[in-house]
Amino acid sequence: MTEELLNQMPIEEVEKLGQPTAQLTTKPYPAIITCLVVSIIMIPTSLWVLGIIILPISILALWKIPNEKRVEFFNDCFVIYPPKRKDVCQKVRYDEVVQWKVQQGKTSADEFSIELADKKYITTGCFNSVKLYKTMNSIIPEKEASYIRKQSIKNTPLKWPWKK
Repeated sequence: MTEELLNQMPIEEVEKLGQPTAQLTTKPYPAIITCLVVSIIMIPTSLWVLGIIILPISILALWKIPNEKRVEFFNDCFVIYPPKRKDVCQKVRYDEVVQWKVQQGKTSADEFSIELADKKYITTGCFNSVKLYKTMNSIIPEKEASYIRKQSIKNTPLKWPWKK
């Protein structure tokens, strides 16, 4: 069964959109480098065994984990690269987005969900959800799902029970 992509475009056409303003990838550089530095600091201390265990794991992660693009942001749209497809990607214009949200994954990657104007949904896994959230919030904060929900709550004045 093949996954149908909305707003599908060949990857070669992404270059025509211009220079991306932000890009999200799969390799968590800050976490890997933090583990590497902490393991080096641990080696001369009493925790040297733990440092020797963490050091090769962080070096292998830095060296062997593939770094793939997941999302690129441009001036008027963003492009989502599906994990298993190397030939096509999904282009989403900011004005097509009705709402978006980032949900924390319980057993796997976090989930980035987008509802489009034609009642279609795009969902993809993301590993750098903090950067994704900050970037989306800087571009279209009014379309975040929790912001929309807060705006829809009616603000009623407090009425004390003893006042009529």
